[in-house]
Amino acid sequence: MDKSQNKKYIFLIDVDGTLVKDGTKMINSKIVEEIKFLKSKGHKFVIATGRVLNDVTSIKDVEIFDYYAVLMGDYIFDSKTLNILQSLEYLSKDTVKKLATYLDDNNIYWSYKTAIAQKSYNKPTGIAKKFFAEECSKEEYENDLEKGKIQQILTNGYVDKSAQKNFCELNFFEMPQNYTDISHKKSSKANVVKYFKEHFKNYTIVAIGDSQNDLPMLTTADISIAMGNACEDIKKSVKMVTSDIKDNGLINAFNMLKC
Repeated sequence: MDKSQNKKYIFLIDVDGTLVKDGTKMINSKIVEEIKFLKSKGHKFVIATGRVLNDVTSIKDVEIFDYYAVLMGDYIFDSKTLNILQSLEYLSKDTVKKLATYLDDNNIYWSYKTAIAQKSYNKPTGIAKKFFAEECSKEEYENDLEKGKIQQILTNGYVDKSAQKNFCELNFFEMPQNYTDISHKKSSKANVVKYFKEHFKNYTIVAIGDSQNDLPMLTTADISIAMGNACEDIKKSVKMVTSDIKDNGLINAFNMLKC
């Protein structure tokens, strides 16, 4: 018997460009059925994303996943109860203030993320909606800032490399559609891998992704798989490469493991 048939996997799956096409809120029905089948065999499934909880739960059929790891794994929720299983808060309010000042001075649109929601208080509605940001008051922003709830910044556009050097504690992940995810260097999808390795020791951790912010997860998982639509740097860093998201990439990744 093939020993792979006896393995139990925990799949850590990125959202945009891996599970769903960028900006969409519906999982392909074939993927839904395949995940249900694999769960019946004892495998577990985790959303691993830079998105916030409200964005994740708005995706149709996402409840088939067992866990939601949001904000790069800073927070992990049980999908059934939405109880918090992990909460890591790294970004200080002084850093947020300094970064916000730089972005405003350079006319770079930005929104901020708490574990639950993505918000924007002072920018054009059209741009805010593009990034799924909820409009809020400045008072709400200042309250979130004071309570240390802000853990990630999203910008419309890239931050100049020379300016990035003034924020040595931050990671700037430049994403394909001309935006940047900014988070503390300790905030990483590797934290998702670490959590599930510690709490599910009898499982093999499989990470599947396509973007730069997936690299920490891909390089620390037991098995790493890049989507066919990933850039070449990502593909060179993993053990396996599946097909493009438009060509059943996720399902083909499952099939590669013969699970």
